[in-house]
Amino acid sequence: MQTFTKGPWIVGDRDVNDNQLVIMTGEGTPVWIAKVFPKPHYHPDEQRANARLIAAAPALYEALQACVDKLAMWPEGSNPEFFPCVKAGRAALRLADGKE
Repeated sequence: MQTFTKGPWIVGDRDVNDNQLVIMTGEGTPVWIAKVFPKPHYHPDEQRANARLIAAAPALYEALQACVDKLAMWPEGSNPEFFPCVKAGRAALRLADGKE
């Protein structure tokens, strides 16, 4: 069950402390979801990539849920390669839902 802030999320501009912001788009004032803080050992490209990964979280969650649901419709044994994927996908969704 999705309990996080509805997406889409986007990577915003840097704030006054040079943090990379991840914000939610939508109606009204943008809402901060997370900050990706600069670290001395982070390259700016790595920091931006981390921010993009966070911003993609709602879309990734929905896509994984759709894939797991579709793969789980196949009868067990019809394609044994599907079931490790279903198991891993369900585990990742439980992790995102705070159930693991």
